[in-house]
Amino acid sequence: MNLEKRNNITNKFLLIMKQVLDKEPRTPYFDFKFKGTGNYAGRSVSKNPEGKYLTQLKQQVKVSDQEFEEVLNYCYNQNYIIGSQEYIRLTEKGLEFANLAEVEPSITKRLSTWILNNFVLGIIIGVIASIITTMIIKYFNL
Repeated sequence: MNLEKRNNITNKFLLIMKQVLDKEPRTPYFDFKFKGTGNYAGRSVSKNPEGKYLTQLKQQVKVSDQEFEEVLNYCYNQNYIIGSQEYIRLTEKGLEFANLAEVEPSITKRLSTWILNNFVLGIIIGVIASIITTMIIKYFNL
C-alpha cells in the first residue's frame, strides 16, 4: 500500500473514533474486529460479525482487511491506539493526530479558495486596466 493511501485510511480511522468521542465522551472502546470466517486452525468456531466501526470505515474509504491490518500496525507503532481490535482505544497522541487531520482539509480548502479569489481579482483588475489604457490611447490619438 502506498504512503498516501495509508495516511488517508489512518486519518479516517482516527477521525471516526474522535467524532464518536466528541458526541459521546464516555465511549470506553471501539470495535474494529474483522469478520470471523467460522474456521480457525482447522476447527469450527463462531462466525463473529465485523466490528461496527470497521464497517463504517469501509463505507467511507475503500479498504481491504489486509490494508486495514497495515494501518492498525502503523497506528500501534505510532502509539495512536491501544488495546485489541475489539477493544481499541484512542491515545492522547492519536487524538492530537485526529484533530490535525480534521482541521487540515478545511485549511487547505480555505487557502485554495483565497488563492483562486485573488487570481480572479487580479485578472479583473488587469482587464479593467487594459480597457482604460486603450481608451486613453484612443482619446489622445497616441
